[in-house]
Amino acid sequence: MQARREEIPMASYSDVLLRLKELVSEAESQLRQSPCALADDLIKISEEIRSLSGDSHESPVDIHLVPSTSGHSTDVALQGSMKLERRRGSNKPHRELDFGKYKKRHVVLEIMYIGVRFQGFAKQDSTDNTIEAELFKALLKTRLIPSDEDIASKIQYSRCGRTDRGVSALGQVVALLLRSNGRTGKPQVSECEEMEYDRILNSALPPEIRVLGWTTAPSDFNARFSARYRQYKYFIVSHDTGDSKSTFEIDRMREAARHFIGEHDFRNFCKPDVLAVRSFQRSIMSFDIEKTDIDDPTCGAHVFALNIRGTAFLWHQVRCMAAVLLLVGRGLEEPCIVSQMLDLATTPSKPQYPMAAEEPLLLYACGFQGLTFRRSGRALETSLSTLQGVLDHHLVAAARTSVIMERIRKDCPKISSFPKTAEERHIKLAKRHREPSVEERMKKWVG
Repeated sequence: MQARREEIPMASYSDVLLRLKELVSEAESQLRQSPCALADDLIKISEEIRSLSGDSHESPVDIHLVPSTSGHSTDVALQGSMKLERRRGSNKPHRELDFGKYKKRHVVLEIMYIGVRFQGFAKQDSTDNTIEAELFKALLKTRLIPSDEDIASKIQYSRCGRTDRGVSALGQVVALLLRSNGRTGKPQVSECEEMEYDRILNSALPPEIRVLGWTTAPSDFNARFSARYRQYKYFIVSHDTGDSKSTFEIDRMREAARHFIGEHDFRNFCKPDVLAVRSFQRSIMSFDIEKTDIDDPTCGAHVFALNIRGTAFLWHQVRCMAAVLLLVGRGLEEPCIVSQMLDLATTPSKPQYPMAAEEPLLLYACGFQGLTFRRSGRALETSLSTLQGVLDHHLVAAARTSVIMERIRKDCPKISSFPKTAEERHIKLAKRHREPSVEERMKKWVG
């Protein structure tokens, strides 16, 4: 059934407010929508009106509300209930925002995202399903940047990290020039008078992507080259009892992880990109393994985090380091294998081994000197609400799975959760076939 469209008549200001209150009351009683949810939606609608109008002195815009047609069950911008449409007369051309009237501000954004359903962070020619593509869509929709084919270079865009498909981030950082509240020819407005970039962008971003804060950057700031460190966390589950695939010897892994600390050539712990990288020297500042607060006492499961901080990382470096440590934790390799693979005299080229999975990896933080992010309390509340929904979803899934397992154990008490399988035939890394060396790759691809 098609929902009835309620138009806001262009009358006096008091009439518009009165009609709006009537619509809210009607939605609360007939649609059984909670007052708090309606209030949140109205706040987001007002933010989108401001971002779409651009100039408070422009002519009024005829606005009406229509049901969401996005098809998404969790449309954070308007909670899946309503979308804002902008109506103009059919004989009136769309009025473009004159960016020349506004000053620009060099802004640093701190971004959080759940990357499971995305094809990585960086924009790609083959797909629009990336974090960066969604970010630029939101920037264009909110008219914080002009529409231009070569816009990235014109707004001095830079990113701190480039995460792979399925990888998430808590502290990704980008820098770029955005439209300011300040007018051309007038003094720059203070940060307190500036637009709340986090709230504006979050109203146009998918629920899995949130801007946590922003700050003004120095004119020479570059998100990639100004970073002092990047910090990653890689999460694993270890059981008190079970087979070698589910139980890890954490102390052995910690011993192996210490060999990574310092400056080394990490060509055997990455996917070599010889077209873009000439030096594989990287510095690891710290590497430890910490127990998290997440446990499942019913099956003796504990979640640990591999906590790695370094100045910079190579392509797939963290996942390769994690893969080798997991072999050590399962007792298949000795802790000294790390130092052997870092020694190019002993291991001149990379042994063939699979990387660790991508979903447990989190870009936890990017460190910069002298940056303090401005955070909107309301924007953070919305972000926490979204994350709570994600957590609740996983908790329900965990509870459902636990109930199923308990029922099977009850019906079949002699069945083990970790059935004995044929012993895995493990070939030591030192004896495995080697990938082409960096020198061979460069000769082939670079010449």
